[in-house]
Amino acid sequence: PRQPLSVVPVPRQSLSAVVTGANLMPGAWSPDGRYLAFSRDSQLEFLDVNQGKECTSGVGLYGDADPHGTTAWLPDGRLLAVTTAGDLELATPCGSYEPLPGGGETTFSQVVASDPASGRILLKTDNAFWIMDGTLSSLTRLKGVTPNPYELRWDNAAWLAGGERLAIARMNAREGSAGSTLYVLDGQSGQVQLSLPWPAASSQSAPWVEWLNSSELLLNGGSKLSIVNVSTDPPTVIDVMHDLLKLDLAYPDEISAMTSVSDPATGNYYLAVRANHPRNVSLSLYSSATGKTQVFTSSDDYLLIFPNGEVDEMPRMPSVSSHQDQYDLLWVDQPAQTAQALSVAGHTPRSYPALYVTPAPGGDALYFGSSQGVSLVSFPEGKILAFWDLGGQTAYVTAPKHARAGQRVVAVVDRVGLFIIPLFK
Repeated sequence: PRQPLSVVPVPRQSLSAVVTGANLMPGAWSPDGRYLAFSRDSQLEFLDVNQGKECTSGVGLYGDADPHGTTAWLPDGRLLAVTTAGDLELATPCGSYEPLPGGGETTFSQVVASDPASGRILLKTDNAFWIMDGTLSSLTRLKGVTPNPYELRWDNAAWLAGGERLAIARMNAREGSAGSTLYVLDGQSGQVQLSLPWPAASSQSAPWVEWLNSSELLLNGGSKLSIVNVSTDPPTVIDVMHDLLKLDLAYPDEISAMTSVSDPATGNYYLAVRANHPRNVSLSLYSSATGKTQVFTSSDDYLLIFPNGEVDEMPRMPSVSSHQDQYDLLWVDQPAQTAQALSVAGHTPRSYPALYVTPAPGGDALYFGSSQGVSLVSFPEGKILAFWDLGGQTAYVTAPKHARAGQRVVAVVDRVGLFIIPLFK
């Protein structure tokens, strides 16, 4: 049943879904921000947000049909898809599609990772990894590393921005106790440049891997959060919790949030961890540019504002949620300034603690989503500008990365509907 309607200080506007479906899963945005790829009943489709219409592609997606694991956008605005049969198709949004040669393999199963800038894609079959270059002119089988062969066991990978290098974290066996192996490869040839035994893995997955810059990787998983510097011989390993942040807490059980944001242009990055322990609910923020960690002790939730426009929520996780929706705004490149408070109204009552937060294109407002609807809140003043009712189902907003003012965004109710949010005037 729907929660009672909240009190909203602006007129509540009803919004109807432009796409509905019980098996709907959103994917990624096209490079120009016009199309949102999604699947419905295992079929690849597109939402043209400029014209407010949906387009079918005629392409069925492999496996569970999650577009995030079966599709990849290319720099020219076309979408590579792994089909139901394990073939590769190239789809033009709301246009034609064409098959691509499979390099002699019969069944592709996954897009493991892709680099939007270069268009390089890491694909997987049952027994091999493959690199497809951004021009689709070559498909190279990796010889130095193969996927974990056990069902429902996952390896993870990440491209260095620009596609020059590729990192793969691979489970060594069926059980996580056997650990993992970290591989670093040349992004064009696929030649293995580094193979590093790694003690951590979960019961079903190798650690998540992320490039912080051209020499440092963040590995997250198996009760470890580590930075690996692959430019040294042997590679240098830093325990983020204990060595970098000086926190005597168990990861991830005694934290409530973690985030990492990097700047490929400078090679600098930020790491933030919110403690979740009776004696410690602080926020620790590390900057690689300064090499320093700062600690903040507010009992409210934090919103971290990064120089690239990204906003990340760092909530506490109390045993009983207060639903106060009170945030401290913290600009990470100006941590010495006094944190500014922001209160968000209109999203209670609800049955879960945290709101979904998304920066509005242009950087002067934030979208907040809940089962009450989606609100647009001026930033950093905190004035509610608009509130849309989506029928009482939990919603969040998705927007293209680096979107400019005037870009249309989409509210998602998972597996139920897509709603185009009207432009605020």
